[in-house]
Amino acid sequence: MLVRVLMLMVLDPRPLGLFIGMTCSKEVIFQLKIFSEFESGFVCAEFVSVGLIIICSYVGVIIAAKSASTDKASANKARKTVLLHMIQLCLSLCSTLVNTILTGLNGKVDRLTFIHIRFALFVCLINLPRCLSCLIYGLKDQIIRPILMRHLRLGLNLPHLQVSYLLLVVQRVTDYP
Repeated sequence: MLVRVLMLMVLDPRPLGLFIGMTCSKEVIFQLKIFSEFESGFVCAEFVSVGLIIICSYVGVIIAAKSASTDKASANKARKTVLLHMIQLCLSLCSTLVNTILTGLNGKVDRLTFIHIRFALFVCLINLPRCLSCLIYGLKDQIIRPILMRHLRLGLNLPHLQVSYLLLVVQRVTDYP
C-alpha cells in the first residue's frame, strides 16, 4: 500500500486536496493507467510465487510423509489428506484473481451475467476454501456427519436427494480407513 501511495503522490498531477470530497475507492483515486498495470503485475507475481510455494511445499511434505511412514495405508491416508489441503490452498490462491477477473469482465458482459459471475466466484473461490476443512472433517466425524448432511440437504429428509457430486467425492475420499 505504501508503494501505491508513493506512486500516487509522484505520478498523479492532481493536488491531494482534491481527494478530500471524493468517494474513497481504488477506482476513483488511482485513475492513471499505470496503477492498473501495476495492480495486474503485482497480482500475477503474487499468484505465480505463491503457486510455486504451494507446489514445492506439497512435494516436500509428500516426500517426508513417504519416507517417515513404514505403513503403506498410513502413507496413503496422509497423501490424501495433504492433497485435500493442497486443493484448499489452490482455491484460496485463486481468490487473489477474483478482482482481476471481475475488472476484466466489467463492461464486457451484461449486468445480470456480471452479477451471476461475481456471485459464483464469491461462493467458489472465497467461501468454499474457508469452509472446506470444516466440511471434510465434519464428514469424517460420525457424530457430526448426520447433522451436517441434514443441513446440506436443507432440512429435507429425502434419502434419495443427493447434495452434489462434489460432496459425494469429498465424502468418498474422506472415508478411507
